[in-house]
Amino acid sequence: MRERLEEMMALVQDNMRKAQKNQKVWYDRKARTRVFEPGQQRGRKHQKFHVNLLKAFQPRSEPVQQKLFVRAVGEEEEASEQYFPTKGQSQTMDLSHLPPAWREELGACMDPELFQEKPGYTTLAQHKIHLKENSPVRQKCYRIPERLLPVLKQELE
Repeated sequence: MRERLEEMMALVQDNMRKAQKNQKVWYDRKARTRVFEPGQQRGRKHQKFHVNLLKAFQPRSEPVQQKLFVRAVGEEEEASEQYFPTKGQSQTMDLSHLPPAWREELGACMDPELFQEKPGYTTLAQHKIHLKENSPVRQKCYRIPERLLPVLKQELE
C-alpha cells in the first residue's frame, strides 16, 4: 500500500507541476513588467491594486478657458421639415439627394397609400403566432390610471 501511495504522490506532484506551468503561461500573456519611481503618485491612498493593474500617473493639464460669443438673433423662420406625405398633402417626395437608379426604383414602387398618419394592415405578408395551450397568464392585474383612459381609448379606436 505504501508503494501505491508513493506512486500516486509522484503522479499528483507531476500533474501539479504541469498545471502550474500551464497557468503561468496563461498569466504571463497579459502580465507586464512595471517600474515605479519613489514619490510617484498612484491615485487614492486607500485602494489596493495588483501591480499589473497599475499605470503611471499622468497629471491633468490645465483646463482651457472657453470663450463664449453672443450674437443677436432675429425672428427665426420655421424650418420646412420634410415628413412623409399624408392623404391631404402632395404625394411627391423630394428624392433629388438619391442616385438616379435609386430614384427610378423608388418612384416606380411609391404607393400613395403607403405613408399615412394612422398605421394600417397589409395582406402582403403573413405569419403564424404559436400559443401555448392551457397556460395561465402570469401577469399581475393592475388598474389603468384615470388620466390615461382617454388616451388608451383613442389608441384602441
